[in-house]
Amino acid sequence: MWQALREALKQPYRVIALLLGVILVAGPSITIDKNYAWNTHEPTTFWPVLVGVALVVLSAVAFFYETLRPQYENIGAGVDLSRVKQSKGAFWTVVAGCEIRVVYGCLEDYTKDPHTAVVLPCNEYFDDKCVDDTKSALGAYVNYTFQGQVPQFVSLMTDECRKRLGPGSQKQKTEDETAISYGAARCLVLTRPLGRNVTVAMLSTTTQRAGQGLHS
Repeated sequence: MWQALREALKQPYRVIALLLGVILVAGPSITIDKNYAWNTHEPTTFWPVLVGVALVVLSAVAFFYETLRPQYENIGAGVDLSRVKQSKGAFWTVVAGCEIRVVYGCLEDYTKDPHTAVVLPCNEYFDDKCVDDTKSALGAYVNYTFQGQVPQFVSLMTDECRKRLGPGSQKQKTEDETAISYGAARCLVLTRPLGRNVTVAMLSTTTQRAGQGLHS
């Protein structure tokens, strides 16, 4: 129960207002007897009902304001810098209830936490071309974290793609090369790969086809 309450308190204020409003509106009209049977009746007092209705209206107004605001307020203007906070070399802000945090540095130097998945972009083929490119996020992270085991990591990634993402389909990658594509926006999560105490999620963010090139 307490866990559910803590999770509820993490929700946006409009959701909390809606839940409280519904409880206050319905509460005075419901009675639960010792056999846990629910009975409805006229409200014993109208003050909670009025407060509940006000909270429901407030929640609805806040929802429509958040939904419609991007259509008329500073479209394309970027992040409001007055809402960006800075501490210990990190920048963060909240957009639509989601905290976005930016930390300066190299991904491979980020503190490894087995309870946190590091999401790395790759192409639709999940092949070694991404891993070999040490200038990419995937290549830099894999070559650092799995130093001396990069070929084994590529082999593991290929095997897990077949198991979890299905057979894929043969595509003409370049004029001279074909490869198995698993599609864009597919995600492969590896927990403790090769015995390393990390969790890696690879997300296919690009496609590559003959005559079209690389697209993100």
